[in-house]
Amino acid sequence: MKYRVETDSLGEVQVPMQRLYAAQTERSLHNFSIGQEVMPLEVIKALVLIKTAAADINLKRGYIPVSVGAAVSFAGKLIMDNFTCFVPEFPLHVWQTGSGTQSNMNVNEVMANLATLFLYLKQEQPTLSDAAAAEQLLDLLGTEKVGELLQKAEIKVLPNDHVNCSQSSNDTFPTAMHIVAYSDLAQLKISLRRMIKTFDPLISRYKHTYKSARTHLQDAVPMSFGQELSGWQALLIEAETAIKNIEPSLLSVALGATACGTGLNTPDNFSEDVLQLINELLQERERNSAAVSPFNFRKSTNLFAALSGKTALTACHGVLQALAADLFKIANDIRYLASGPRLGYGEIKIPANEPGSSIMPGKVNPTQAEAMTMVATQVIANNQAIAMAAANGQFQLNVYMPLEIYNFHQSCRLLNETISSFTDHLLVGLEANCAKMQANFNASLMNVTALSPKIGYKKAAELAQEAHKNGLTLLEVVLKNKLMSREEYEKLMDPEKLSYPHGEMLS
Repeated sequence: MKYRVETDSLGEVQVPMQRLYAAQTERSLHNFSIGQEVMPLEVIKALVLIKTAAADINLKRGYIPVSVGAAVSFAGKLIMDNFTCFVPEFPLHVWQTGSGTQSNMNVNEVMANLATLFLYLKQEQPTLSDAAAAEQLLDLLGTEKVGELLQKAEIKVLPNDHVNCSQSSNDTFPTAMHIVAYSDLAQLKISLRRMIKTFDPLISRYKHTYKSARTHLQDAVPMSFGQELSGWQALLIEAETAIKNIEPSLLSVALGATACGTGLNTPDNFSEDVLQLINELLQERERNSAAVSPFNFRKSTNLFAALSGKTALTACHGVLQALAADLFKIANDIRYLASGPRLGYGEIKIPANEPGSSIMPGKVNPTQAEAMTMVATQVIANNQAIAMAAANGQFQLNVYMPLEIYNFHQSCRLLNETISSFTDHLLVGLEANCAKMQANFNASLMNVTALSPKIGYKKAAELAQEAHKNGLTLLEVVLKNKLMSREEYEKLMDPEKLSYPHGEMLS
């Protein structure tokens, strides 16, 4: 492999000839080869977006040369429009500096060198159109020509002075975190809404299918399976509402704080103008998506808090933890109710998606429920890490930001994908085992609760105990003790009246 020499404030560094990144990225790769987790590409995209908008405002206000500003803006848009081509240029690990400075500089270096190449091509080919320049630049990617042309270029676009103009890693990185988190929640809401809607036909179908409830893992009074389904759905609706209520807190961002919150080296109203442009660019890029609410990112009212605290991100992830807990409960209920098929509860049937055992022929396992509970466990663990990280914002800067956004993004991605998988591969094919539900309903001793208003709690308890001791049904014990006629008993045991004692019906 051939190398070129790049320099930063610490001296010279050898960088592969085919790479657009420069000295600080190479130093990070050398010093932080920790784990396999790389910075989420969504964070990189958000940083590119911020710097593209900043370049346009810096250019408009005259803070950087016109040609340089135009080249940086061109580079940013080229990366955003062809991001998959640039992925090898963003290799840094999550476990780096806690401010995300190295990823911020990684983006600065790539955009600066891409802008330098753009200016070189324009200088060498004065009539070259922007579209043709973009095509040539894309063809250069990953080849040693990148380093060769960078060494020839006379006009150098600088990562700090030009791409990072009026910014700091301390305010761009947390701003990128909020952009990513807000978009992640939008995607999650789509899969969650679809799961919620999937319950509707099931609830309608089974609102007159009666069964015995269970409390304390013991037999309880009657209910309909539709009611049980509606309880699961309502938990998800509550989580959806909680996400909608908390996500606007992410719209307040740290941009404009620069190093410690004072905004040093940032012109008046710079961040306001940049954020307005970011909102417009995001809205344009998402114009055909129903996922995202209108973008309204704005400068935080207190930039010191925005740099040192992570309240919004932590609170939003707290809602994700609550959703994870609900999903865990629902998945567990379903896999227990589906247990069997002969020796368990066996009250519901779930799709047989794959063989369940390498040794037991014909076995079918609740694999989607198992996957969902594992995801929920990971999200709950992520929440603990994020809370610990947020608590460690010493003085004017939180230095756990890569961990926080990595965990947040992982939680959203895992929840989104497990919800979609569970909906498609289990929920849509879920069926009640009506015969088993009816048999359990008939055998339940807790139906005696319906008799207690007529014969009293003490006598009803005695009946249940006698039935259980002698292996009899409630009806058999009632008739044996001549407490009422069969007709009167059956009237009191009407499952619809027991399940809907006040006449409420599920729609």
